[in-house]
Amino acid sequence: MRIHARQHVLHYRRNRRFLLGQNPLLSHTIAIGFSLVLILLVMTTLTSLRDNYQDFIGKNEISQVCSILKDSIGKIFVDDEYTSPTNTTKGRIVVALPRRIADLNYRVRLLNNSFFIETFGTRINDTCKAGFNLTYNGSTTGSLTELIYVKKDNGDNRISVTRI
Repeated sequence: MRIHARQHVLHYRRNRRFLLGQNPLLSHTIAIGFSLVLILLVMTTLTSLRDNYQDFIGKNEISQVCSILKDSIGKIFVDDEYTSPTNTTKGRIVVALPRRIADLNYRVRLLNNSFFIETFGTRINDTCKAGFNLTYNGSTTGSLTELIYVKKDNGDNRISVTRI
């Protein structure tokens, strides 16, 4: 019987050496607590980085949309002295704008002599000048967009923008 009791004591001591005098429930609770704090810190850091990079990427993509629209107008706009007795469509072009800017939906509105580009959600807005002496109207939310250049019978030049 003595040998059997001694083996039981050794087995108990071998399993107990990793507990370091703490209750196993307390050890598991502390480990879970540290894990939750670590997960919370990682999520907070990644959210902050995402917002910073979204602003940076959004501003770059807005400038690209402005360049695409300016280049498209430059391709269809040819100013000539001839005035037709009727409204005449002088040019038409279809461009593929990005569907989203910085993973956000957006809208391009043509106001006066400039493009106003605004995103929904996080406010990343910008205005860029068109650079042509034209009358602009219309708006688009990206994807396939048609720009139409019409010379009016009174001599006005008009660019219309619509999403296809």
